Amino acid sequence: MIKVSAIITTHNRLSLLKRAVDSVNNQSYDNIELIVVDDHSSDGTVEWCIDNNVTVIQSPLRGGNVARNIGIRHATGNYIAFLDDDDYWYEDKIAKQVRLAESSGCAVIYCGIRKTIKQNDEWRYEYIYPRTVNTGDVSHRVLQEIFTVTSALMVKRELLMSVGLFDENLNFWQEYELCIRLAQKSAFNAVDEILVDYLVDSGDKNRLTNKYDNWKKTVKNIHRKHSDIYSELPPLERIWADRVEIWDAISRSENAGLNLQRRINRMRLKISFLKERLVKKLLVKSN
Repeated sequence: MIKVSAIITTHNRLSLLKRAVDSVNNQSYDNIELIVVDDHSSDGTVEWCIDNNVTVIQSPLRGGNVARNIGIRHATGNYIAFLDDDDYWYEDKIAKQVRLAESSGCAVIYCGIRKTIKQNDEWRYEYIYPRTVNTGDVSHRVLQEIFTVTSALMVKRELLMSVGLFDENLNFWQEYELCIRLAQKSAFNAVDEILVDYLVDSGDKNRLTNKYDNWKKTVKNIHRKHSDIYSELPPLERIWADRVEIWDAISRSENAGLNLQRRINRMRLKISFLKERLVKKLLVKSN
């Protein structure tokens, strides 16, 4: 029976952590090892974990990637499933992913999410992942679409170790950059069903997703790090890959209230579609 290590990273969000822990404990699949990695909280997180018999490891205050890697190194499961402290799993999430892992032999399994957006004390829901299910060899496709998030991933531990775990120098797009590396070594598979609730608090200006300038620098670093893979893309696929950054830039500039940047990014999007149209015409002529 496949053993799954569930790793929750947290920092000073005990009320949300309790919900995340409950969603792991309420899984219909039994063989789960739960590990909470506490990123130097001061709100009683460690004490609550100890009182409730939850395995907790303390991490230096160095961010989520360091905490996730500490959890991976301590894990004993065949597969690792990640859960951010503000997200939660539906009760059959692990069972359905394990079933697919067993039937397909795939080392990377993801699933659909429901995006829960909080803005000005109002809530709305978007069933956004997967827009399209990407399976099999996605070594190029992964550059053209962000099709999963950390809390939806279940990955073989040995594969994670072989690709070098999370990049501890990144503060943004951590799971996306990891997926780029995973996809160069393994096929992907997906449970085409919503099995995770993924929280976005657009009013939280301390949230990393709202820090636009630092995000831009990180994206440039990721493109530089994987320049050899990007350079292999045909012209159309390179346009689609560039558009991943543009779409996210539009969203982040809007969240951060950067109106000038938002307008610039929307202009970049229009130019991207014009480029696509031109390249398609040239391809038709060449054929």
